[in-house]
Amino acid sequence: MEYKLNKHTVYAAQYALDSVTEQSVDADVILPDYCPDIERILRCSLSPCVYARSLSGGELSVEGEAAIHILYIDSNKKHIRSFEYQTPWSAAIPLKTPAEHCAVFLRCKTEYINCRALSPRKLSFHGAFSLYAKALCRQPIDFYHYDGDDDLETKTDTIEVSSLCGLCEDRFSYTEDIPLSDRPYVESILSSRVKVKMTDSKLMTNKLMLTAQGELEMMYLSDPDKETPERLSYSFPISRLIDCEGLEEDTVCDVDLSVQSYDLSSSRDALSDGSLLTLDLKLCACITGYRQERVDAVVDAYSTDGVVEMTKTPITMPDSVSVEQFTRVEKYTLNVENEKIGEVLDIGVDSASASVVAGDESPKIQTKLKLCLLLKNPDGEPFYLERSPEFTFSPDIALKERTERVCVRADSVSYRIVDDQHIELRIELSYLIVTAEILRCSPVSAVQRSDSSEREPDDSSLILYFADKGESLWDISKNYATRLCDLKEENAVEEDTLPEPMMLLIPTPN
Repeated sequence: MEYKLNKHTVYAAQYALDSVTEQSVDADVILPDYCPDIERILRCSLSPCVYARSLSGGELSVEGEAAIHILYIDSNKKHIRSFEYQTPWSAAIPLKTPAEHCAVFLRCKTEYINCRALSPRKLSFHGAFSLYAKALCRQPIDFYHYDGDDDLETKTDTIEVSSLCGLCEDRFSYTEDIPLSDRPYVESILSSRVKVKMTDSKLMTNKLMLTAQGELEMMYLSDPDKETPERLSYSFPISRLIDCEGLEEDTVCDVDLSVQSYDLSSSRDALSDGSLLTLDLKLCACITGYRQERVDAVVDAYSTDGVVEMTKTPITMPDSVSVEQFTRVEKYTLNVENEKIGEVLDIGVDSASASVVAGDESPKIQTKLKLCLLLKNPDGEPFYLERSPEFTFSPDIALKERTERVCVRADSVSYRIVDDQHIELRIELSYLIVTAEILRCSPVSAVQRSDSSEREPDDSSLILYFADKGESLWDISKNYATRLCDLKEENAVEEDTLPEPMMLLIPTPN
């Protein structure tokens, strides 16, 4: 006979996909007619982006473009010029487990890019980037409790868990028109960076209102004959109402907002003599929401009439999830080594990554940055530098057992020229860390008793048991197949664990 246990279902995160694939980028390109000849390449960069993805047939299909951007010195006027070449790419990644509803996290990381000028008008590119793909879905986890009033005695523990209540992905577009009436006309865009920073989120039932701050940094030419480029910094607000079933006001939410791709174009402003700059953004918000729940779970059982067999199911899931955000300022002194500094044209962080690493006494956060600098020497000749500083520190927040996610973003970079070979940088970084304590248990999921395994009746009218301090009344009741409530009532004991040695009277079934 199988006893009917009552089920309570919560949800844990399960990765139907967690993989890294490498995509190669190879091309031989001839400059278009409007680009002047190349004398010297300053910088070559690779920027992969995702513009479409789909889940079907147990496979994740991803499509995107890889933009190769070069800054170079032209052979005629010795000015800084730019050229961009875009090539499509695609990937098909099989899921490791079938899944219907998943939130897909995609991230591209440039591994390397080599650029060689075969002639003043022909370029050869060879590079690669990594595609990090995760498909997160909800895995049901069942806990069981027993409300029956028959021969089955159960021991129940109250367990606190973080149930994955909300999971969604929202891909959306945003367009910003930037009038430049008080600035020089945009003749040619040399380089640009776009970043977004989430500033607030408000939870409602099945919805999340997201607000963010976008920032565009751009270097451009206003006149082909002008030697020094112009710089533009522009901030703009972003807001989005996202539908996400399962969210409530008390949900602990992890929101990952990222730029998938962007496009910049300039035109004449009809209302002024300046430029109108149009920024088209493709954004993606991935939301995972956790709700704290207390569940009753049977952890042990026995029958007062017979022998039972229990099935226990191992469970591993978060019992508390926290999302922490903080900012930190790092200082870094850069040595240009074989050159001398005359002027700084552009400084920025092209990529930033962070991870939790082991420390001597406690875990630490390790941050890696890619700094890009475009400078001029005292003779006015441009040169380009890259540096990859690393910073390791102990955060002020307590890191829990497992790190679910850690990300870092460079909010601003300011500098001071120390001398003709050194620049002191001040880098403001924002961190988001999602950590969790992990519940590991094996509660009872099924109890069965054989009708042929009835206990032999006990002829004793009285059983005395001399218990030691600290003994469990549950263990004693189970050993003698008597009800725990009867044992406590017979001996006027309320505690589950005996506070001192005592003699117990064991009730026997009639």
